[in-house]
Amino acid sequence: MLTKIKDVVDDATLLESEIASLEADLEFAASLINEPSRVFTSFPRGSKHRSLTTLARCKVLYTDERMEVFKRPHANILFVTFVEKETSKFRDQFEKEIKINQIGIALFTPGFSFNWHTDHFPTLRWHIPIKTNRKCFLESREAKVHMEKFSLWTLDSSKDHRAYNNGKDNRLHLIADYAEPPVCEKLDVSFNFEEVYKCVKPVCDKIKGYRKEYHSTDIVRIMSAYPIGCPHYTSQKRKDETWEVIDNDEVTTYTRSTKFGTIMVSAYWKGTVVWDQPVLDLIEKIRTLYNEEGIAQVAVIMAGENFRLERHVDTKGLTRYHVPLETNEHSYFVTYDPETKWWPKEGDVWRLETDKYHAAMNDSETETRIHMIIDFI
Repeated sequence: MLTKIKDVVDDATLLESEIASLEADLEFAASLINEPSRVFTSFPRGSKHRSLTTLARCKVLYTDERMEVFKRPHANILFVTFVEKETSKFRDQFEKEIKINQIGIALFTPGFSFNWHTDHFPTLRWHIPIKTNRKCFLESREAKVHMEKFSLWTLDSSKDHRAYNNGKDNRLHLIADYAEPPVCEKLDVSFNFEEVYKCVKPVCDKIKGYRKEYHSTDIVRIMSAYPIGCPHYTSQKRKDETWEVIDNDEVTTYTRSTKFGTIMVSAYWKGTVVWDQPVLDLIEKIRTLYNEEGIAQVAVIMAGENFRLERHVDTKGLTRYHVPLETNEHSYFVTYDPETKWWPKEGDVWRLETDKYHAAMNDSETETRIHMIIDFI
């Protein structure tokens, strides 16, 4: 579905003036590869857009104190993120008129074409051309259109479509849509990663030692509570399931196998409970920023090489916070409807709604992955 709504949007002059400085930065990004390209950023400058949370596997082309430029592998598709933040009178007005909650700006340099595809986040999408030429087209399977400057169109991005700029001038579009609350999301939480990692490392070392002694050749996931000696609510959950239990003076372990042949181990070491302040500070920062209540329970989870945790749901109503401690480029989450992969990096903080379908993978043949997870119970 590709439909024209009206010829001229309200406050078009305001929109053009607000985007002027943004356009110059997009053109600069395009100049870094000097080939026909698509460059995308959020509008206004510094705002959030869900597509920018999927950049972990993209190559950083350029960075300075104002912005970063990322390049998608094997394609001339660039993303620009900004440190500084702006407001937009046009966006405020547009959101009142149409149900949207995110806006992007997409630049097509001359000669760039986007082949047939459906969008990564399919939705009803609104287009407003800000700059165009007579050789710019957007196609669905039913229609091929040239969108006039400042006209307003809708596109069902879940259906096949493509776009191209065969002219000699840039094509610049505002693209707006409504994003459902994400099941998985990278959060804006700053903290001292090195200090937190130093605190949690004794648990990481315990897990690695256990793996080396008992599961050195297995595909395995091992979970333990932080700090050492601390109880964890999952130990009670394990008693209600089919787990092999071993209990001695040092550790209590629960073990089972999945249908994929992965061995799942929950190991709770015994000892004196000592909470480290950097971890407590991070917990309180998350609690304050995201209005969490209840007792924080912390665990450390290692996913071994070739690990696969099949599509599943966890505790109902639980939001889980992931802090990657050791990871690799082949480790990711999967969420569904639509199926989407997310690539956390060391030092990130991610929020995952565990009562929605999700999966976790470590496809590396040589490296493990270790996350600290924080649940508020």
